[in-house]
Amino acid sequence: MPELETLAGWTGVTGPKELPDGIAGKWARWVDTAITDPELTAQMRARGSKTVHMSQKESAAFIKDQYETFRTLIDKHGIRIEG
Repeated sequence: MPELETLAGWTGVTGPKELPDGIAGKWARWVDTAITDPELTAQMRARGSKTVHMSQKESAAFIKDQYETFRTLIDKHGIRIEG
């Protein structure tokens, strides 16, 4: 099933909808620092990963797109969790 190659793992940092802007800003700055750190970037690349920073809107759009991609492929191929 070649189209299943579009499935990729990803990790993000998120918080509750009510998270105060000040705390969200601190998290964003921490993530910016982490993903621009040359040592972390090198370690991620060595493991076959890459670091990408997204704005809140970009993240929301990405997550929605991933959900739709997974849902479509799962439905198309009748994939179900058993056990």
